[in-house]
Amino acid sequence: MAAANLLLSDSTPPLASAPPRPRVCVVNDDGAVLVSLKFLFKTAGFDVRAFASGKGLLASPWLRGADCFVLDHRPRGQDGLRLAKRLRALGLAAPIVLTTGFRCGVLETYAGAVETVIPASRVDEELIQRLLAMIAQTRGLRETP
Repeated sequence: MAAANLLLSDSTPPLASAPPRPRVCVVNDDGAVLVSLKFLFKTAGFDVRAFASGKGLLASPWLRGADCFVLDHRPRGQDGLRLAKRLRALGLAAPIVLTTGFRCGVLETYAGAVETVIPASRVDEELIQRLLAMIAQTRGLRETP
């Protein structure tokens, strides 16, 4: 025990604090897709919370602290756009990305509710880079007095 105390003594200089990891909330009713997205974001350095439904997200204490949301367009019995609009109605300004199996041109009516619509087949490094850019912009806006 003395050795452990020695390592944590007051003479040890504090470590520089790292910037907070981006916090993403993912909603998808397909368990395999949810696990895959969670893995993708974790390996990219995100702090991830995954939800099988919009109701789960809305009840989560993570809701207010999220830096971005990645929502499934059509989870069973739900509507990703309706969830996006609900997030906006709650005053959440974090970027929202909608993933879909539909052609993106069909979803142009979503303009204003979400920042971008990405085909489910393209959820990869491109999505990560776009999210990081959106988060950086949003964090910059939040820090402005």
